[in-house]
Amino acid sequence: MGLTLGCARCHDHKFDPIPTRDYYSLLAVFTSTRTMQNLNTVARTFERSPDGPEKPEIKADRQKLEQLRKDVRKLESEFSKLPATEKEKRAEIAAKADEKRAEIKKLEAALPPASPMVLAVEEGSSGAYGTQGRNLYVQIRGTYSTPGAEAPAVFPRIIAGEDQKAFIESKSNAADKLEANKIRYGALRTSSGRKELANWLADPAHPLTARVMVNRIWQHHFGEGLVRSPDNFGRLGDRPTHPELLDWLAVQFVKNGWSMKKLHKLILLSATYQMSSTHDAKAALADPENRLLWRFNRQRLEAEAVRDSMLVVAGTLDHTTGGTLLTNGNFEYVTNDQSKTRTRYDSLRRSIYLPVIRNNVFDFFQAFDFVEPHVGTGKRASTVIASQALYLMNNPFVTEQAKAFADSLLKPEGNDEDRVKSAYLRALARPATDEDVSRAVSFIQRYDAALSTKEADAATRRTKAWAAWCQVLFASSEFVYVN
Repeated sequence: MGLTLGCARCHDHKFDPIPTRDYYSLLAVFTSTRTMQNLNTVARTFERSPDGPEKPEIKADRQKLEQLRKDVRKLESEFSKLPATEKEKRAEIAAKADEKRAEIKKLEAALPPASPMVLAVEEGSSGAYGTQGRNLYVQIRGTYSTPGAEAPAVFPRIIAGEDQKAFIESKSNAADKLEANKIRYGALRTSSGRKELANWLADPAHPLTARVMVNRIWQHHFGEGLVRSPDNFGRLGDRPTHPELLDWLAVQFVKNGWSMKKLHKLILLSATYQMSSTHDAKAALADPENRLLWRFNRQRLEAEAVRDSMLVVAGTLDHTTGGTLLTNGNFEYVTNDQSKTRTRYDSLRRSIYLPVIRNNVFDFFQAFDFVEPHVGTGKRASTVIASQALYLMNNPFVTEQAKAFADSLLKPEGNDEDRVKSAYLRALARPATDEDVSRAVSFIQRYDAALSTKEADAATRRTKAWAAWCQVLFASSEFVYVN
C-alpha cells in the first residue's frame, strides 16, 4: 500500500520524519516473522490453502505426481542427448517415459482439482533462522556493534501519539548482553506483533490507511493524486490540492467496507472524471499544472493497456480467465544467469496474465515504462521517446495485430470509406472526419501502387496496404493517449 506518515492537512501538523526508535520497533515485527520454509537455493515461501490442509493420501498422490513429471523431464533430456544411432537405448528410454506418462494421466484423472494457494507467513521461533520474537536495540549510526536504547513494540508515535503502551508483552532476555561485533537483542516477545500491526493499520479510525489508498486510486484515474507525492504524505511531500475531498473519499471508502470497486464507481461517475481534456487558455494561465482540476488530464496508456487495446481492436483477444502462463513447476527457477528462459509472451490473453520476471521483463512492457519489479513504485514514469515509436513500427506483435485488424475490416462487404470510418470508431473511439477518410484512402491507394512492382497479386497488395494503415493507427498518439 505504501503507507506514509502524515495526514490530509500534513503541513499544518509539522510532522517530523519517523523517529529512529519507532523504526526499530516496527523492524522487530518483521524480523520476528518467518517468511520462508527454508533457505535452499530456491527459497521456499510459505503457501497455504484457504480451504485448509488436504488429506494425507491426496497430498501424497500430488507429491508422487510431481516426482513423475520430474522423471519424465529427466528422461526426455536423456533421450535428446543420445545420438540417433543409439536406437536400442533411445527406445528403452522412450518406453520408460511413456510408462510414466500413463501413470501421470491416471493420477491426474483421480486427483481432485488443486485448491488455490496464497502466500502466508508464520510466527518466528528460536529454531527458525533466528526469527524468535524479540525487541531490537537502536543501532547507533546504523552499526550493529553499537546498540543504543531498546525499542519496545509501539506504533509510530507521530501517528498514534506519545502516550502509548507496548502492544506486545515481553520478558527479559537472558542472552541479552553486549558482545563485540554481535547484534544485541532485547526482551523476548510473546509474539511477533504482525497481527496487531495489521489490525491497527486496518482500523477504520486509522488516520492514514484509507487516505493513502484513495489517493492511489484517484491517481490511477487522473494521472495525478490529490497528494502528488503518493509515497510521501508527510511534511516533505506535496500538500493535498483538495484536502476536504481526500478526507470525504476516505470516509466513504471505509463506510463502504473498504470496497475498491465502489470507490472506482464513485470516482468514475463524478463530473470531475467526465470532464473534457479541452484546453482553456484563461484557466491554464491561472492554473498551468491543472492542480484545481479544471479539465481532465491527457494521459498515456500504461504498457498493459496499450497491448490489450491492440488485441481488442484487432479482434484477437483471448478472453480466457484464470490460470497461469508459466510452464515451470512451483519453486523452480524461471530464468537466471545460468539457465535458458522458458518464459513465453506470445499469448493473446490479457496482459494481466503475462508473467513478470524481475530479470527478464517483457520487452513490450519495458518500452512503455513498466515499473521496475525489484522495488515498490508509487507512480509510474510516462516518457515519450523514439524507441517507443520504433517498437510500434517494427515489432512483430504489432504488425500481426495490424494485419488481423485489416483482415477484419476487409471481410465485410462495403466501400473503403466505410471501412475507414469503422476503423476510427474501433481504434480511436471517435467518428472519422472527412479529412481523415480522404487521407486514409489516399494512403492505402499509394501504398498499394508502391507494392505493384514487387507483388503481382492484387488481393495480397490490398491486404498489406490496409495492414500498414492499421499499424499507422496503432502507432498514432491518439491511440496510446486518453483524452
